[in-house]
Amino acid sequence: MNTVRKLNRSRGFSQFELLDKDNPVELLNFEKQVGQKLPDGFRLFLLEYNGGVFNESVFLDSPDGPVVVATFLPISHTAPESINVSFDYFQENGFPGFIPFGSDPGGNYFLLGFTESNLDNVYYWSHETMHATKIIDSFDDFINVLAPDD
Repeated sequence: MNTVRKLNRSRGFSQFELLDKDNPVELLNFEKQVGQKLPDGFRLFLLEYNGGVFNESVFLDSPDGPVVVATFLPISHTAPESINVSFDYFQENGFPGFIPFGSDPGGNYFLLGFTESNLDNVYYWSHETMHATKIIDSFDDFINVLAPDD
């Protein structure tokens, strides 16, 4: 497994509630909801940050050109938008096999594959076309290539 680099939180952003690293009940409950253990890099990211807004938020090499990750979604039952609620929406609306983990300013999502054929691949989902395009092979690689949003 690659090492996921440390990210810098954007100033003025109040962090989502962190998960308990010693007893990550919320994370374990989400893995039960998904039906399997999450890929290691994604799991570590959630335990370290549980979502947020970071200075490193531009993915430069997408087929649609540079895209911004406005927010990484948290596992939460109180946040206005969360991984667990968005996961249910995607499962119920014809996108099984994907975990939404982030969104851009225009309402599009970044998805993580969790089936045998797409495990740990990252996709960019357009709400206009309702289509997901693979943009990189792993969550670790995705995090590690994010550029600062100047």
